[in-house]
Amino acid sequence: ALYLVTPSGWYGINNVGATNWMFTDIAQCEAGYFCSSGVRHWCEPGDFSTVGASSCEPCPSGSYAAGSKATACDPCEPTKHKVSDDRTSCDYWGLNSVACPGSSVREDASVGFEVGVISVDAAVASVPVTCMVSGPGAGKFAVQGRSLRISSALDHETTSSHSVTVQCTQDAWPNDMKAASLVIAVSNVNEPPTSIALTGATIAENALVNGVV
Repeated sequence: ALYLVTPSGWYGINNVGATNWMFTDIAQCEAGYFCSSGVRHWCEPGDFSTVGASSCEPCPSGSYAAGSKATACDPCEPTKHKVSDDRTSCDYWGLNSVACPGSSVREDASVGFEVGVISVDAAVASVPVTCMVSGPGAGKFAVQGRSLRISSALDHETTSSHSVTVQCTQDAWPNDMKAASLVIAVSNVNEPPTSIALTGATIAENALVNGVV
């Protein structure tokens, strides 16, 4: 049998026509291809197809196909999002890094004093960022905007340093956290005396000059 016309989603095998398409057999289009007018074509990157397709479909939002002949699209990771029009990759959205350089503070620094400025490298700067403090020294410090500030009085004699971690996320991707760990040294200050006590109450009249009272 010879086939002059092939059904949609099928392609011809062994063309014997001299001036037009004439096939000795036909086959259904495989996944990753589309078949039109008896000719099989593969799907380009960013598209996919299933068995018997007459056209390839674009990858839906949040997925991609990096190579040709895709039978399905791969999902983007939760912290990534497809932004390229060709649907061939998932571009990273979210935080790249967080840094906070503050390393030391005087023990007499007041509550609200800025210890360091939080630096955030975000792939999409327009998405709001939320930061918080964790770690053993979290009770002494708090985040206000992009500043790490003292939230409770410090005392060098009690604790000479505090270990804290600044954790930041973007509101659109709350599970994609980046953190910066730092040790904040509390420097000692020569504090004035708070009281004076004299133990000696009497002295002998013949006491020597420079004698201890």
